[in-house]
Formats: sequence, structure tokens, C-alpha cells
Amino acid sequence: MKTQVFATGLSAPEGPVALQDGSWLVVEGGAERGCVTNISADGETKRVIKKTG
Repeated sequence: MKTQVFATGLSAPEGPVALQDGSWLVVEGGAERGCVTNISADGETKRVIKKTG
């Protein structure tokens, strides 16, 4: 089985969702982050829903 890394530096990533444009949404469940991150097809990360409360 071949493994491919497409992003690093995520905090306890879970629940990946593939989007039609080739990007991914990932929940970062680590206590220091707690957000939803978009990972573009070229590996760039952008936090789209930040931790609240």
C-alpha cells in the first residue's frame, strides 16, 4: 500500500472531506487549534472555520 502525504503541521486531523475542486476539508481536533482547515490541491492550508468559545 502506497501512502502519500499532502499536508503537514495539522493538529490531530480527522474527518477529511474531498471537494470537487481537488481540495480537502479537515477537522483539526487538537486542543490548541480546534478548527476546520481547507487544504488546496497544491497543499496550501487555510483555516476556514476558527475555534470559538
